[in-house]
Amino acid sequence: MTIKQQGGIFGRNPTFNDVEVEGTLTVNGEPISDFGTMAQQDATSVNIDGGNIDGTIIGASSTAALSATTGTFGGDVSIDVGAGNPKMLVKTAGAGNNPYVQLQASTNVFDMMGVFSASPDYWRVGFGTGGAASTEILKVFSGGDVEVENGNLVIGTSGKGIDFSATSGTGTSELFDDYEEGSFVPSLGGTTSDPTIAYTTQTGKYTKIGRLVHCEITIIISSFSGGSGNLQLEGLPFSSDSDDDRGCLYVGFSANWASGIISGISNTSTTTVSLRKFDANNNQSVAVPVTDASGDEYLRCCITYHAA
Repeated sequence: MTIKQQGGIFGRNPTFNDVEVEGTLTVNGEPISDFGTMAQQDATSVNIDGGNIDGTIIGASSTAALSATTGTFGGDVSIDVGAGNPKMLVKTAGAGNNPYVQLQASTNVFDMMGVFSASPDYWRVGFGTGGAASTEILKVFSGGDVEVENGNLVIGTSGKGIDFSATSGTGTSELFDDYEEGSFVPSLGGTTSDPTIAYTTQTGKYTKIGRLVHCEITIIISSFSGGSGNLQLEGLPFSSDSDDDRGCLYVGFSANWASGIISGISNTSTTTVSLRKFDANNNQSVAVPVTDASGDEYLRCCITYHAA
């Protein structure tokens, strides 16, 4: 049926299959146009067949509210909370209840839960399997502290680390960007030519904290021949820096050298250490000649230096 501009509808309860409006349909003084895809309403719900709810308040309050529901979605679920200072609020009803967000993919679970009954309050982050509550991995406390419950704090980019620049200081860097432990194989050599050496023991261990390297070294010689120049320790795990403030070697124990080795200093921009002994008057240190070793020598020492 078509309702003309000057026509009308007669009868107490007229029923029509199709209604076509030529002009503007006005309901309660408000014109209605551009219907698009209409909503269908029954006694308990409104079904929208296509289209969007755009800029419309859902629920009775001034803030959009979605009732709890369980369902299956065939694709992504996107919540756009708008510009300005957007937020997505997740909370539980009832006093003493903690907010809880859980995402589950197959049997893997990721969750975030605000624990506000503990002292101090904190948010937890966890992962798990089987659809149950996940294992607590990380705690973020209300006072600002972060605690790793399980696993490690992993720095993913070389040169990055923990920045202490918020503390006062006048140093050249306050970034803790490296830590390493390991082993290496130390050896002895000559500054002019290397001797031929057989070792009974040849071990080195190191710890690197930032640029500071500390090494513990044990060398036991079973045979020694040839070589020239002065003795030097070789094979440090990292090249030393170019500053003239060199790292110092100190000797814990040495035996069977022609003259006792008392110390050493790292050579700049290398992985070698110049060994030192007392001079003939025992009043200053001098280089140790290769000829001071003949076999069956023992050296136990440590060195701390800055890597390049």
